[in-house]
Amino acid sequence: MTTSISEIRKDFPLLMSNDVIYLDTAATSQKPSCVLEAERTFYEKYNANPLRGLYELGEAATEKYEEARETVREF
Repeated sequence: MTTSISEIRKDFPLLMSNDVIYLDTAATSQKPSCVLEAERTFYEKYNANPLRGLYELGEAATEKYEEARETVREF
């Protein structure tokens, strides 16, 4: 299965909205839309210090943090 560059670019908002070729990945890499959306959801709903607080929001942040770690581990 081959994937075209234009198909890959569709996942990256900056690359779709500009006629850009981004080569500075040593400084930072572009994030796909799914990552941006996950970060936005976290900051809007769970923005607290994970692993630190016993209050409801802190526990929710810890749960999301641990879910993310598990996802990376499975990858």
